[in-house]
Amino acid sequence: NFDTLKCGNCASFVQVFWSCGESLHDFRAQPHPISFDKAPGEYPEAVGRFWLQAKRNLVSQNWDAAAVMARSALQLALRSNDAVGANLKQEIDNLASKGVLPPVMQEWSHSVRELGNESAHPQPDQSATVAKDASDIVGFLDFLLQYLYTLPKKIEEYRGRKGA
Repeated sequence: NFDTLKCGNCASFVQVFWSCGESLHDFRAQPHPISFDKAPGEYPEAVGRFWLQAKRNLVSQNWDAAAVMARSALQLALRSNDAVGANLKQEIDNLASKGVLPPVMQEWSHSVRELGNESAHPQPDQSATVAKDASDIVGFLDFLLQYLYTLPKKIEEYRGRKGA
């Protein structure tokens, strides 16, 4: 027999297998593979495509690829919010100067940009992106996309319910 259970502390799932007759004979818990099927509907299609690839590369432990996809999703998200500039650094600073990105988001956007640049434009003696950095950068991307797309949609839905 088996069941799939959701972890109470995170979004992970675990499959539990057990054998029993009159009493429990044995059991084994196995991590359930995490899968990402689609991006949230409020993300622009191109942003969602790169976000999805960043998430899938994390699951597959492709740390450099996850960093590059996070950087690409960041740039598309900024451009979809009318960022102007000759490069990603200027686009980040442009949206910050317009008040679209608060200072903490500007700072973290530069962190995503820098790590993504290292993976996108590697040097022969450069070390690989580590798991924790890739995870942190994709996690930050989640917060940024929630700020730019999910939160405004939820506010709009709330106002629609309240007639505001």
